[in-house]
This record gives sequence, structure tokens and C-alpha cells, in this order.
Amino acid sequence: MSPETPLARIADELGQFDDEDPSTSVPAVLSWSLRGLTDAQSRVLGLLAAAPGPDIGPAAVGSLTGSMSELPALERLCLLERKADGRYRMHDLVRAQVRVEDVDALRRVVDHYLHTAHAADRCLQPHGSPAALPPMSRGCRPEAPADVDAALAWFDAEHQCLLAAADTAAEYRWHDVVRHLARTLTTYHHRRDQPDADIRTWSLTLHERERSPALVTSHRRLGEALARAHRYSEALAHLREARVLAEQLGDVHQLYRVHRALAWALGRQDEDVEALHHAQENLRLSRELHDTTSEAHALNAVAWFTARLGDLGRARTFGEAALAAQPHPEGEASCRETLGYVEHRARRPGRSIEHYERALALRRAHGYLRHVANTLDRMVAPLRDLGRDEEAEALAREAEELFILLRR
Repeated sequence: MSPETPLARIADELGQFDDEDPSTSVPAVLSWSLRGLTDAQSRVLGLLAAAPGPDIGPAAVGSLTGSMSELPALERLCLLERKADGRYRMHDLVRAQVRVEDVDALRRVVDHYLHTAHAADRCLQPHGSPAALPPMSRGCRPEAPADVDAALAWFDAEHQCLLAAADTAAEYRWHDVVRHLARTLTTYHHRRDQPDADIRTWSLTLHERERSPALVTSHRRLGEALARAHRYSEALAHLREARVLAEQLGDVHQLYRVHRALAWALGRQDEDVEALHHAQENLRLSRELHDTTSEAHALNAVAWFTARLGDLGRARTFGEAALAAQPHPEGEASCRETLGYVEHRARRPGRSIEHYERALALRRAHGYLRHVANTLDRMVAPLRDLGRDEEAEALAREAEELFILLRR
């Protein structure tokens, strides 16, 4: 009846009853509500208690239990609460008492989260070939978000359950599921600027002992997440391990990605000379792979670090080549940012602002708050160079508000 009451307080109060009268112990008191349940209601309640996460949405209930028909009775008995947003939760005391271990049901609901997360992730990043997922459990009923807004809303609502699903999958050694859950969450974690959550999920994938492409990916992704969390020494350790593994495997595709990640992580520490070396290796390998999209990303990285080192003419050449080759809006935004930086360093603020304004429009459309904040912040100086001080102050305030929001 009071789901927000702290568990410790309830335990203290009921602990007094345990000492005085076994008939009013916690199991005995809860049994009064459980006694009148049908077998079907008891089974559904037990499955809900075992579901990963602090609550569960109606669609996930369908995959877990196969039926919603028993839920109203459980609500009337105060064993289950339906919140205003339609999600279901139960008190921890009830959960601990009625939990039922059913591996098949758990796998169904974990598969529900995985396959829906995969569909949502495809909305967020539709480019590239979709990954091949593990077979879906019989009875699993995944959802299909219709667009970017629906995908983000689903991830927002289910995030804690998705993290718990990854923990559950790791506990049961469903390693392929853990890896795919980590992968499908990565883009969302980038958009919501949650590197710690990315660290949590990718850390669960480091179970393999033998060298494999999957292990390279795990070290690389974990290194990238650690770098975003400003844990640079740990990040570089994982990225360098990924590089060694990729070289031992002779896997050019993996090595290309690792050099790109190393360039980015080193750049965050202002190690521009070493970062440029990795960016150049990234470019060489992308050309070896004949991958035009990868080559566009690599050209932009070389342009960025060349500009940081002061060679603005070469940086502009690389940046314009990257922009011409970039087929995707998010890639275009990155190229525009680089060229905006080059033109600002070259004391051409008008041209700089043209690039930044286009980049900002693309950043806003794609919802990466960290990128929006960074672009706004970079626009301030060239606007002031142009004498547009009021615009500069407005963008500086907006950038600061976003940085404060992201720090929360």
C-alpha cells in the first residue's frame, strides 16, 4: 500500500513482529494475500518478481508471462502496482517472497529486450548492415518502434530494465546476448551521454579467454566508453590490448576501428601528434578495405588533428575531401565542425560560422546533446570575431545549460 516506504523501515517494524509472534512473521503476513491466488495468478506473480529491472512494461509482460489477464486481480490484492505510465512494479518484500526461477521465461523477456533494442537502435542509426541476432525464444513478442522519437522514448523507459537484462544474461552465461545488448545500447548511451552505463555493459562481455574478433570489439568499445568517462589510462590499456589482438588475428576491419578509437582517445588528452599517427593508419586501412564511408571518417580525423597541429592548408584539403565523400548527415556534421575549426584558426570567421551553423542544424536534428553543446561552444569565438556579441552570449548560455544538464 505504501511502495515508497523505505525497505529498511518496514524490515525493522516487521522484525519486531518476528520476535514476538511467528504467526505474524513476514512470510506469514504475505501469505494472507497469497493464499487466495489461483495457480495461474501465482505463476504470473512469481515470474514478474523474477523479471530483470525495477519495473516492467506491458509489452514485456506479454513476452514474460504470455498473458495480461491475471494482472488486474494482482493489483486488487495490492501485490502489484500499475503506475501512471502503465508500467508495473511490486514491493521488494513481495518480490523476495514470491520469486519463481523459470529459465525459459527469463530468456523470453531478455530476448524481448534484446530484439526490441535492436529494432530501436536501427531507428537511431539506420546506416550499415544489421547484426545477426541469436534466435528469438518461442513466445517472445518484441516491439517495433516506428521512428527515432519512438526509439528514444522506448530506450528512456526501459533503460534500467535493459541494464538488468544484461546482468541476467551474464549470470546465465548467455554471452552472445550480453554482447548484442551492449552493442544495441551503445548508440543510445552516446546520445544520452551515459558512458558509465556503456562501461557497465561492455565490461560484462570480457568473458572470452581465446583471441577472437568479438574480444577485440569488447576491449575497443570498453576503451571508448572509459575515454568518454575521462578514465584515460584505463581506456588506453583496453584500446592497446584491442590493437594487439587485432594484429595477432590479422583482422584489418578490427584494426581499422581500433586505430580510429586510439586517435579519438588520444586527441581527448591533447596528444595530437600520436593521435594523428593513428588517424593516418586509420585512413590507410580504410582505403585498403575500399570502404568509402570509413574513408570519409578517416579523412576527417586526419583533417582535425592536422589542424590542431597548425597545418591549416593541408587540414582544409583533407576536410573538404571528407565532406565531399561523406554520405550521412551525422558524418557531414563532423566534417563541418572540422572545417569550422580550420576556418576559425585561419581567421576567416564568416566562413567558419557557415560551417558551424550547418553542423548545429544537423546536431540538433540527431539529438546528441553533447555534440550540440560542443558545437554551440565552438561557435562563440568566431561570432565575437564578427562583432555578433549578443548571438555569441546567447549560444554560450545555451551551451552552459546543456553542459550542466549533462553533468547531472
